[in-house]
Amino acid sequence: MQSDPPFVKDIDARAAQGDQACSSAANCLQAIRSVICGSGCAGSAVAYFSGTVATLQRHLQQPSGVDADATTAALMLILRRALPAVSSAATAARLPHIVEAMTTVLKASEKEELVRQALGCLASLADMTFDGLTEASRPNRKILKPVFSFIGDPRPTVRHRAQLAATSVLKRAAEAKDQQTLDFASQHLAKMITAARPDKKTLDEIPARHAVTLLKAVAPLMPPANLDAVCAALIELPTKLGQHPVSVEAFEFLASHLASKKGEDVPDHHAALAATVLQGMMLVPVSLLNVAYAVGHTRALCQAIAVLSGKGAGNAGRQALPQKKAALKQLLALFAERDPSLLNGLRDSCLIVGHGCVKNHEAQQK
Repeated sequence: MQSDPPFVKDIDARAAQGDQACSSAANCLQAIRSVICGSGCAGSAVAYFSGTVATLQRHLQQPSGVDADATTAALMLILRRALPAVSSAATAARLPHIVEAMTTVLKASEKEELVRQALGCLASLADMTFDGLTEASRPNRKILKPVFSFIGDPRPTVRHRAQLAATSVLKRAAEAKDQQTLDFASQHLAKMITAARPDKKTLDEIPARHAVTLLKAVAPLMPPANLDAVCAALIELPTKLGQHPVSVEAFEFLASHLASKKGEDVPDHHAALAATVLQGMMLVPVSLLNVAYAVGHTRALCQAIAVLSGKGAGNAGRQALPQKKAALKQLLALFAERDPSLLNGLRDSCLIVGHGCVKNHEAQQK
């Protein structure tokens, strides 16, 4: 139709050029177009969008045709192209239906491409702002719940798509101050970490590893209180996994997160977290047989000391003085070792503490 929106015309044009995916989508569009014409409506973006959602729902309830999966993929392609073309109000009206359809695809399909497409549709939803929807409508949580089921998926491309979608949802949740969604995310991440078991044969089979990967992207978006339980679970990882690469990744995350705020600008909650990390890391056994593990441990320990040694640490820094002294004593004793990699790591970690102490001294002299 002449009134067809640009995204429909683009799919038809690509189909005419031989694009196989768009050819299947064009066939679905033709059926939707017939319904639109039969109802006497104009071929607007909203009409095609609503028709696509309704068709996808019916198809998933009663799959038909020689290749039902191809039809599902074609309809999701149209849906993803339609989402940017319609208003947030139109999307909000269909949000429960879209999430229900995507959840059905994710539950019922073992085909990687379909799962990726469904996650892609949810990611597109996550990038939208739902005008007029209150927090009680839970748009963020409705999208996030099915996405989180695939954060630790063994298929790398599926896992990556799920992590991107989750990051988009949490970014919007943070902007909207949607605390319930942030609570859900932090609770789920903590569960993934505490579920770590040493009997898994490969790194990708350990949920905690994927939780740490996602944490690197979303930690700046989450309120401090939401990270407390997650960081506590990370500190406990060595007791579950031992000197495992995932334990090293946990140490590196803790060090990086603590390093994000130092000096005079340390909020009280960050200093409190540094005190928790310092106390927890002092209880974690260190083996010098695994240099990467030992260096990761000392780096996290030193970042905690550096935060608590800054002027902004206030009361938490003063209360942690005995732990800081004990930690420094433990670190200095390691310089008796001869492994070059360990010594280099120790030097860099101790420089972090030294730099923080110098900055604190300079601030006090002013």
